[in-house]
Amino acid sequence: RTFELHSGDILGDRTDLLVISTHHNLRQPPTGHLVSTLKERFGFSVDVNPHWISFGEGVSACVQGGDDRVPFRTLLTMRIARSGSQADPIAFYDRAVRATFAATAALEFMGGSFATLSLPVLSGRRIVDYPAAVQSLLRHAFAWLRRSRDTEVVRYYVFEPDELQQWDQAMNTSLGRSYVDTAHEFVA
Repeated sequence: RTFELHSGDILGDRTDLLVISTHHNLRQPPTGHLVSTLKERFGFSVDVNPHWISFGEGVSACVQGGDDRVPFRTLLTMRIARSGSQADPIAFYDRAVRATFAATAALEFMGGSFATLSLPVLSGRRIVDYPAAVQSLLRHAFAWLRRSRDTEVVRYYVFEPDELQQWDQAMNTSLGRSYVDTAHEFVA
């Protein structure tokens, strides 16, 4: 089982389960770079399914099947409120990440099989404490890889090149290492 960190376009690789995030206002259509890219590049509309799973105040999930046009079999859209608007932004972000893997576990329990799971840094630019967010993303990805029946690879994608340095520092802290090889555009 593997954890990978990729730099670049998350929609450039095939995956079984693609996870994206957007604002939490369920009365408004989803927005964001990946939402618009899916629409423009593939003609795929995000969150057309009115069925939501709520994970408490400020975190919900919606599941959609993919089709032949898109590079994923299943799309999990996480609706996440701004962590900066919460009393404890770090704890809120951690709950949002746990909810993401809880939704993935529910899908697996209901018969979904996801050998590959790909996700960007959830809530991207709305993160209050980036190193704490990366540690949360790492901790829950590793826990998922230990528990999942089918997942072989969890891939995180960083779109902005300057974010790699922040991931590098957080991964060094979390994993107790001192060297990262990004020559091949991913860190395993």
